[in-house]
Amino acid sequence: MMTLCFSCKKSPQNPEAVKQAVIEHLSKRADNMLSAMDVDVKSVSFRTDGADAIVSFRPKGATEGGMDMNYELEMKDGKWVVKPKPAVPGAPHTGVSPAPGSGTMPPGHPAMPGSSVHPQQN
Repeated sequence: MMTLCFSCKKSPQNPEAVKQAVIEHLSKRADNMLSAMDVDVKSVSFRTDGADAIVSFRPKGATEGGMDMNYELEMKDGKWVVKPKPAVPGAPHTGVSPAPGSGTMPPGHPAMPGSSVHPQQN
């Protein structure tokens, strides 16, 4: 007689599995920021083939401060994987930013303090 135990395998739809996916994603960064941070999943919403999570980061041992980040995940080969965010030109998290003093402020943007860059006139 064969017995199947469906409850024996840990379900991937849990915050700990999402946390592990975020940690794996961030461990690929060259700056090793994870070694100085505590990571907690504040909330997660599961869908059939994906999940949306709010993850909290704070300096190790700190009870205050830090920041929350939103992550979209997808199920691949039975585990959660963070979906890459679309590149936004000039956004700090993409690694691409305008050169200082390049004068590439959006139309109507006020001049930055201490900058010789002025807003474009219409």
